[in-house]
Amino acid sequence: VAGFDQVTWGLDAAGQEVNFFSPDIVSFSMLDHMRADPVAFARLVYQNLRDFLGTLFHIRMFPTFLLPFLSLGLFDFAWDRRRAKKEWLLCLSTAPALSFLLFFVQERYIGVLLPLLVIWTAHGLDRFGVWMTDTLTRLLGRPKFGAIWGHVLTGIPVALLLAFCVVMWPREAAGTQASRTAAE
Repeated sequence: VAGFDQVTWGLDAAGQEVNFFSPDIVSFSMLDHMRADPVAFARLVYQNLRDFLGTLFHIRMFPTFLLPFLSLGLFDFAWDRRRAKKEWLLCLSTAPALSFLLFFVQERYIGVLLPLLVIWTAHGLDRFGVWMTDTLTRLLGRPKFGAIWGHVLTGIPVALLLAFCVVMWPREAAGTQASRTAAE
């Protein structure tokens, strides 16, 4: 983060203007930067990938305990061409956020992935509720209770997630300062 601040708000080569507003920044070539030290650039991308995953799958963004539902939402059954096309289009929507792996990672830039993750997680919760309903209906041998169980078993995980949001996320937000990244 200090490196980002220095590159952005440090003085240009002439010492007359901050880099963000300097004409020097326009002449910067990312390709030349990568060619100058490919190993250092690969290390930067690797570190950014680790930061990206650590930031995205954190309690402030997308808690890791939701990953099983996310996986279930994606892989609940085999994909046909129609679904593969739709999922591919959704995956393409991640490209802008993934482009930051080349530069630096900040929560505000990768937060755009949350709606996509929520879509798949919600589908996974629905599939889990259907599975639980079918299982209980077969175990209890009472098919007329299937619809009721479906609503209950889908509603329970959703209610738990909402309770988690109400209780935990405000605590996390209170511990997050506007200059959190500068302090780290």
